[in-house]
Amino acid sequence: MLEFNEKVEQVKDTAIKLLKRMKLDWMSHGRRPSSLCGAAILIAARMHGFKRTTSEVCKVVFVCEETLRKRLEEFKETDVAKLTREKFDEIEDIGLLGRERDPPAFLKAIKNQ
Repeated sequence: MLEFNEKVEQVKDTAIKLLKRMKLDWMSHGRRPSSLCGAAILIAARMHGFKRTTSEVCKVVFVCEETLRKRLEEFKETDVAKLTREKFDEIEDIGLLGRERDPPAFLKAIKNQ
């Protein structure tokens, strides 16, 4: 539906790798899978040179744009988000990358104190 054409497998593999890391960083706890999938698909698409908007991805995964933006903001705080595409592609075992992050709700509570 997002027309990745011949790169659909590459985008899918990158999105799955991102989702595995999101799980390690506690982003999947208490979240709907569709919002995480939408964020992973959007990030993976952009990593592979596709200019998809949050609106386009939201129509496919059935989440609102605000929810998708929240997942992207949470992801931005992770160690993986600071990597270049080349460095990300070099990593075989995503679990070996950096330390696991504290849960987003925990970090938000600390920030609000």
